[in-house]
Amino acid sequence: ALFESQNLLLSADIISALSVEASLSTRQVFNPAIHKLKKHKGQNLAAKNIYNLLNGSEISNSHKNCIKVQDPYCMRCIPHIHGTSWDVFSYSEKTINNEINSISDNPLIFRNGSVQNSGHFHAEPIAQTLDSLSIAVSEIGAISERRIHYIMKGADGNLPLFGAVNSGLESGFMLPHVTAASLASENKTLAHPSSVDSISTSGGQEDIVSMAPWAGRSCLKIIENVRRILAIELLVSGNVNYRFHAKLQSSKSLTPLMDLLKKSNVLSKLIVYVPKDNIDELDYAMFNAGAGSVGAYDQCHYRSEGFGTFRPNKNAIPFIGEPNERSEVKEFKVEYLVRNHLLNNVLRAMKIAHPYEEVAHDIIPINNTNNYEGIGMIGSLDK
Repeated sequence: ALFESQNLLLSADIISALSVEASLSTRQVFNPAIHKLKKHKGQNLAAKNIYNLLNGSEISNSHKNCIKVQDPYCMRCIPHIHGTSWDVFSYSEKTINNEINSISDNPLIFRNGSVQNSGHFHAEPIAQTLDSLSIAVSEIGAISERRIHYIMKGADGNLPLFGAVNSGLESGFMLPHVTAASLASENKTLAHPSSVDSISTSGGQEDIVSMAPWAGRSCLKIIENVRRILAIELLVSGNVNYRFHAKLQSSKSLTPLMDLLKKSNVLSKLIVYVPKDNIDELDYAMFNAGAGSVGAYDQCHYRSEGFGTFRPNKNAIPFIGEPNERSEVKEFKVEYLVRNHLLNNVLRAMKIAHPYEEVAHDIIPINNTNNYEGIGMIGSLDK
């Protein structure tokens, strides 16, 4: 949860900068000199991030002398809201790392042989921390949805409604916004603190419990929802820049993001060789990491059966066989489709779940210029 939250916070600063640019909102409100008047570290960090990300933007500079006084909170108050979430994240990181590096045993056996009892196993620090993190991440999704809404209603007359090119003939990004709104609404329920709940068990001996596991499950679901909300905001603001500000250049920092959005080769084929007895464990890890999705289907792959041969050298620690001896093993060749932005996560999951010390695998880019996975067209391989 910590790792994913940090990624979301970093992504939120970048994506929100793109939305500020696309909606023709002012950059000046993010000037670090203004935010130094506040002592909140996270607010100063977020303001500096966005101010720097917009530096040199032709789109932002095109309206710097406009008569508009103030943008809505979802744009103007990004540092205050993102920054608060950054501060909560920093506190959460410290608390969770303290707990990871602490003793949670009971009874406690000291070096002098004495045996003592306590409640170091109690997960209240984790429960309250995850509840706080859930609220912080939920707020990132809430303000992201509001930025989408602002662009959908035309950004105070600066843009076509719903980002539609042919208004009246198409609905633009109305339905993606509905999706973002539903996810933001779900998070309001999920963010209710689990740590304020308890239920007595074990004949009353365990009479007040932390509910930390439920806090963790809720937090992970909120993170998943906010990841999708931010993806929708990125889709919306990126398309607005591409469709309606094409004659102007994004900032130097945001241009690589715009270039990434224009890429069409977004899929790769990952081929993995795994012993027959370990295929289910590998599948589970790969699918959870995001491999095997095609349009509206998931957990998709192709298997073929055969034999793998290898000989470990003297420095190897083989899962099967002995060093300097040739082995033949019944293996599956498994092929997964992987979206390129998930490839590193999938490879990490593969290496953890796979029993071999060295995992035999191959990555093949797929030319899917039209990117029509949703109707079964996944692309073609280079000849």
